[in-house]
Amino acid sequence: AMSPDVAFPSPPLSPAEKYCLVTWCLITIVIGAMGNSVICLATRSSPLRMDPVSRILIRNIALCDMGLIVFGCYPVLVSVILEQDRFPWGTSACYVFNYLRSPFQLASLLLICSLHVYKLVNVTYPLRALGRTRQSGVILATLIWLVPTPLLPIQLLINPRDVAYNPRVFMCLFSFTDTVWRKLRPVIALCLIAVPNVVVLCTTISLMVVAKRV
Repeated sequence: AMSPDVAFPSPPLSPAEKYCLVTWCLITIVIGAMGNSVICLATRSSPLRMDPVSRILIRNIALCDMGLIVFGCYPVLVSVILEQDRFPWGTSACYVFNYLRSPFQLASLLLICSLHVYKLVNVTYPLRALGRTRQSGVILATLIWLVPTPLLPIQLLINPRDVAYNPRVFMCLFSFTDTVWRKLRPVIALCLIAVPNVVVLCTTISLMVVAKRV
């Protein structure tokens, strides 16, 4: 992996590729910002017929999407427009954007996973859902946000400079070059990525089966 302050040569984008990427980023930023803002406002509305825990989880998912727009999509847009072989805002910002983007990615996946599980539990045991309050949702969301937290200090302790700007995806990424990651990376990927995705898939199928029975 190369340091963010070292040029990383890459083939230039064709005009068609550049226009497609810029268009995609602009659409994602505009629709994402507007859509998630509406979701945050709607879930705060008391007349909305939705249990408080689901409201909290959906609102936090929207906040995660906003964070990914700021620390993920927006830098990509600027990098594509400038077509630089370095991160547009310099080395320090490259580290900051990389380390701040990861918690939003992991929290978003875990929140979506939790929302699916919560929906399935509510459908299976509807009477138990009546006793859950907004405080229950806040506690659940807080615990979910705490799950990705140890990943940052682990990365910093192993090698805080193991970050490189990859011009092929126009992002600063953690490189996982140290040998210790050969053992840790599969475990982290299994626990924080593979398992939640499998849970989402299984709960979605279960919800469809329950819906058909009703």
